[in-house]
Amino acid sequence: MTEHSDSVRTDPRYQAISDARDKSAKRARAARDNYKLFTGAFIVATTVAALAGGLILYGIEADPEAAQSQIVLKWVSQDWMHTLLFVIQGLSLGTAGFCAHMLSSRRYNETWTSNRVVAETKRLEREQKALEIAHAKGSEEFINSGAAFKLFVAQQMQYLADREFKHDRSAFALALAGAVMAGIAALAGALGGLDSRVMFAMIALLGVVSPALVAALTSWSDAISDAQRAQLYQRTWENLNAIRADQATFDTAIAQDDLDGARAYQERVFEALREDHQGFAGLRNTTFPSEGNGG
Repeated sequence: MTEHSDSVRTDPRYQAISDARDKSAKRARAARDNYKLFTGAFIVATTVAALAGGLILYGIEADPEAAQSQIVLKWVSQDWMHTLLFVIQGLSLGTAGFCAHMLSSRRYNETWTSNRVVAETKRLEREQKALEIAHAKGSEEFINSGAAFKLFVAQQMQYLADREFKHDRSAFALALAGAVMAGIAALAGALGGLDSRVMFAMIALLGVVSPALVAALTSWSDAISDAQRAQLYQRTWENLNAIRADQATFDTAIAQDDLDGARAYQERVFEALREDHQGFAGLRNTTFPSEGNGG
């Protein structure tokens, strides 16, 4: 929240934009949470169904002699375990179907993205309107709102830096986990011919489990787009940093009570942020109509 004066923040024009922004932001958060919930549940359910199916086949195809002498094979070869795994598989597939229906019919991804973009657009419009209102109220208010806008830019850059770090770390963790699972799958194939029945059973079981887990990690990574978002935020931060290097032009405009000059600098900041918003929508595979920045 930028530190505009009470006289600016209570202005009906400022409040109207702020209320519209808050409404869209609330919708975006709700849709985002539901999207992540149902996407995560869908991935977990399909993974469990795949694991159950793999274990069923693993038990059915097991060598009878090996099944009696090895705990893992004996466990998954029993009829009651087959029945339980079939039930688990059925429930998981039903859950996955429900989640897929909710994601398709409720369009949480599109709602999240479009409302986030509207909220961010209104945030920029609010900053522009605040400077306009302050200019009409006199030089002191104009100077105060100029300082508030510089704080706004600094806050945006800090947010971008924080989000870049978070998404980059998450992308690395998912990539590492995927590499480990892929390595286990490869190990299962390479060591499948070992004489040790215990080793063979464990490796074979890992061979059943790991591909499903790799698929789950890949699906979640695609849904969240951590690596791409980290790159997007880094690029936007760099663009804003380059613009902030020319902040003296904004300071001069504020000192000279030059609204047009101050807004020209604002527009450069807004353009960099609009590019970020468009990039985010592109990552979400969502398009939206271009909106003016108001004012």
